[in-house]
Amino acid sequence: MRRMMLSLAAGLVVVLSGCASTGNKDLYSDVDYVKVARIENAARAVGVNVYWVNFPTKSSASVN
Repeated sequence: MRRMMLSLAAGLVVVLSGCASTGNKDLYSDVDYVKVARIENAARAVGVNVYWVNFPTKSSASVN
């Protein structure tokens, strides 16, 4: 039983380390906050909750 728990813990560490970020890039630097605000305000006006899975991003022409 102990060996199985250690194997499970080691597997969990491997899986979680694969999800770790590898760069210093700001993850939210290219989010289109104007579009986010418009969508959330429109949704709020009709009583809908918005749950973002992926935020909309700025087009490459408008990124600094």
